[in-house]
Amino acid sequence: MLTSTLKSGLLAQDCANMGTCSHVQGRPLQFDCMRRVLTDHDIESCIQRLSKAGEGTLTARELRAELRRRFGHCGNSVRVHAMLKAAKPNARPRIEGSAQSQQEVLETARAEAAHWKQRAELASERERIHQDKWANEIHQLRETVRQLKQAVPSPGLMSDEYLKLYRERARLADKVAELEAKLASAARREK
Repeated sequence: MLTSTLKSGLLAQDCANMGTCSHVQGRPLQFDCMRRVLTDHDIESCIQRLSKAGEGTLTARELRAELRRRFGHCGNSVRVHAMLKAAKPNARPRIEGSAQSQQEVLETARAEAAHWKQRAELASERERIHQDKWANEIHQLRETVRQLKQAVPSPGLMSDEYLKLYRERARLADKVAELEAKLASAARREK
């Protein structure tokens, strides 16, 4: 009932007696904010009308603009595109001119396609060379890091060696102090 009311052109003010919003008491329904659905028939009729009236091929942009003008919205773009494609399944752009000019256009297009294919292959080869270069560079850097890690003794061994040498130095310092004390006491006795 709601869609038929909307299609008949009644405004929300004309339908104020149909109800109110449940979350806002006393506020009339606003039908323009509700989702409207275009039927397949609406879209197909628009496609047929534009195809007959227009020259050349009908684009999806033109179709959606006409749907918006006629119905106030343009519909789901994926659906509109699919219906437009289904309406003209074997349509190909027609090249105007003689057979010789068409052959020239075809040869030009083929030459251009060969040129772009060659450029794409060259770019692909350059990319492969670039990737190989950096893969080798990364491998060399990883090997260098691995060798450096093996060359440097671990911090645990260094601290153990330092502790051992520190204790030996302290023991020798004590021994020197003891010998100096004995030497000083021996020197006092001789005086």
